[in-house]
Amino acid sequence: MKIYCCLSVVLLFVIFCQSSFAQSSQINPKQAIQQSSISKQDKAVQNSNIDGQNENNEWSLSNKIATVAIILVFCQFVALCITIGIMKGTAVRQLRAYVLPDTGGLIDGTMLNPPDSSLANIPGAYLIIRNTGQTPAYNLISLAKIDIASINKPSLDVPLLHEVFSATLGVGSTMSKAIWFNRQLTQEELKNISKKTYAIYLHGRIEYRDVFKKRRITNFRFHYSGKFPPLKGMLFNFSEQGNDAK
Repeated sequence: MKIYCCLSVVLLFVIFCQSSFAQSSQINPKQAIQQSSISKQDKAVQNSNIDGQNENNEWSLSNKIATVAIILVFCQFVALCITIGIMKGTAVRQLRAYVLPDTGGLIDGTMLNPPDSSLANIPGAYLIIRNTGQTPAYNLISLAKIDIASINKPSLDVPLLHEVFSATLGVGSTMSKAIWFNRQLTQEELKNISKKTYAIYLHGRIEYRDVFKKRRITNFRFHYSGKFPPLKGMLFNFSEQGNDAK
């Protein structure tokens, strides 16, 4: 009897253990659905993150390619602008007018034909202006003066020009001017000029517009030191200063 009771107890214990193990091993359907949905969401999130990373990688690469292309196009544009500017500057330099003093001769009244005694010991000059450029010079005006000044530090000023009587100077054409000093030279001045401490200066300015409608200015300065009256055909020398063009 005791044996049957013990067997019954053991059997009940085994059944209870089996049932408990079965219950513990079973999965709640709701929990299974939730776990499956969560796992699916995690996978979707992971997949979306992977896709986003791939898209970011692809977008970064496309941005790099686009940036490089834009930089190359911009560099080509800048190079083209520089080339056009250089070509334009070259064309302007080659085709513009260049009006410069060509020759300056020194005379006095006794060298005229016939001689004019009233102009003796009065320095005079003839100035030839030439257009050495490839196009005409428009609205040309000029002014030339004769002055006596120290050969070391001459103080020579040219007043501003006013476009009153302007002219057009063609390609290769010349224009002449005759200039006289406003008085006779004193004996002291003749002595200093002969000693070459003073000089007779022929200086002035030329203004004109080129074919590109740009205003051009030429400043010039000649000088002579030596015996006066000079020999026939004597020309002025270019001075080291006072000659520029812009």
